[in-house]
Amino acid sequence: MIEELRNNKARIIISGEPFDKDKSLMVHLFTENLAVNVARVAKSGSVTIALYLTGLGGFHIVMPKLFSENMLRVMQYGLLLTDGSINKKGYPEMGTNQLWQVIAWLMAWPGSNYMRIDGVGVNDCVGITWNLMAIDHKGVFWSKAEVAEEVSKLVNDDFMVFLFFAVLGDGYVDVKKELVRLYMGELKHKLWGNIIERLRSLGFRERNEKHKITYVAWSSRAVNLIRKMLSDALIKALIEDLSTLPDAEKLRNLITLSSMRIKPKGKSSIEVVGVKMNVGVNNKGIVELKVTRKDCEEARAILDRLKSAGYEETKLSKRGSYFVVYMGMDAIRKHPELAAKVCEVLKRMLDEAIREDNKKRAWGGITKAMTKLNCPRPKPTGMIKTLHL
Repeated sequence: MIEELRNNKARIIISGEPFDKDKSLMVHLFTENLAVNVARVAKSGSVTIALYLTGLGGFHIVMPKLFSENMLRVMQYGLLLTDGSINKKGYPEMGTNQLWQVIAWLMAWPGSNYMRIDGVGVNDCVGITWNLMAIDHKGVFWSKAEVAEEVSKLVNDDFMVFLFFAVLGDGYVDVKKELVRLYMGELKHKLWGNIIERLRSLGFRERNEKHKITYVAWSSRAVNLIRKMLSDALIKALIEDLSTLPDAEKLRNLITLSSMRIKPKGKSSIEVVGVKMNVGVNNKGIVELKVTRKDCEEARAILDRLKSAGYEETKLSKRGSYFVVYMGMDAIRKHPELAAKVCEVLKRMLDEAIREDNKKRAWGGITKAMTKLNCPRPKPTGMIKTLHL
């Protein structure tokens, strides 16, 4: 390649804006037996480099049928609406550099598959890019729009399987933050159409992150979603087996998240004159009691109820698209019965943070809040022998 560059025999094609980081850039370098692709993603600035060996042949592999027709179809939906595609001849195909995804594709498309090594990625680590084509499934689908229409009609159990395979393709799983995130660009967002409403009904919330649109499910919602996705015994067995592969970190994260303990609802709330108020505490030890409502009149009714009961310090504010009725530290200190209830909640929060070995939360915001409210001193634990309040 270097010799051909020196002799001006290599061909270079540049598309995009080389000097504008807000726009994508593609550089293609072609020689007789080798092609190099350099891609820069708009706005994010991330760069990927891939080497493609031209003229290499592939091979056919036959996969037995391990799932029911209905299950296979739903799995195929998830693959096609993420990393998969349908070529002009009607063959489902996918390119990937992850071995676990190669195996998942073969199991979703039983029968004959054509496989070849498409290239080699040379970014953070060297990885082989596989190209797969489901030979025995030509013409099953002709467009992604057709697939998206079928997905919108799925019953709940089948939709969860589709969503699981969509997360495997375009999702991100964060065990530490207890969240599941789906990424999509504008074209995909438009394609998914009615599927977006199904995501929202399951607890996903939309977030715009520069050049991408994301849908995120947090905490107990994320854990419950993954548990439902893995409720099918065959799917769970497949994922557990694939998770043993070296590149299957996403699968291992999914399994870990599904086994996490869900915090019981109401554990961080207290009741004030029949109104359940959540106890929130930040890293500075500032405590806030709050109730969140979408309806303004409902929020005002709660405000009036608390004020008429003697909690004159209660306030109402609009935060985003919600109305929040809240009381701050001064109100809590002024009313000993509130302070006592809040201290009980803070003690439970501290115990939980200690069990989870979350030192920053345990000995940061929570203990600061307990100090400010003169809560009873917690007993020393094995985590830290001495606590200074």
